[in-house]
Amino acid sequence: MNTVHNKMIAMDKTNSPSQRRYEKNRQSILEAARAIVSEQGIGALSMRALADRVDYSASALYKYFKDKEEILDALSTEAWTFSMEYGERHPPATSDPLDILRQSGRNIYEFAKQYPAQYQLMMTASKSSPKSLDEFMEYPSFKGLRMLLAEAVQAGKLRLPEGFTPDLLAFHMWFVIHGASMARLTITRNFGPEIDELVDRLGGALNTLLKPD
Repeated sequence: MNTVHNKMIAMDKTNSPSQRRYEKNRQSILEAARAIVSEQGIGALSMRALADRVDYSASALYKYFKDKEEILDALSTEAWTFSMEYGERHPPATSDPLDILRQSGRNIYEFAKQYPAQYQLMMTASKSSPKSLDEFMEYPSFKGLRMLLAEAVQAGKLRLPEGFTPDLLAFHMWFVIHGASMARLTITRNFGPEIDELVDRLGGALNTLLKPD
């Protein structure tokens, strides 16, 4: 009975006016940080710039976030969630592994084009980012790719190029698509449709290479 009572007290506390006000202020700070990143880039984000934006004292911000890295971590998590929702709105045409791979790659590339600030937040190192190669292997988005490739190879639905393992192919594909996406936002951003057509052709060529005999 005491346990139930304590849970009810905790719920009441969570839903209290002060807690709601705290969460509202916290979200306002995140929105302001997201706006700074969108307008000026990640390098422009600082606790001082954020304090000026939300008209707080710099010390007041520390009641909500320990430091800039914690803010970036929260923004990165939100960006990953947003990108996954984007992918769910653009599913592959079939359950064929090659269709899944190509559409997943296209989703990442298009997401980077349409939401450049969000994409760069996804790719920014934060407190929750993997700290080693072993951790990266278990990173949710990369682990999903590894599992898909391994299962497709084992089922004979995907041909593994000579010299590759499923994990090595996963790294190859991950670096290619994210490299293309980042290049689209930076050095090739003024190339126009021709770079998009090239990336699409590369995706088609890769699918052809992976088709089982």
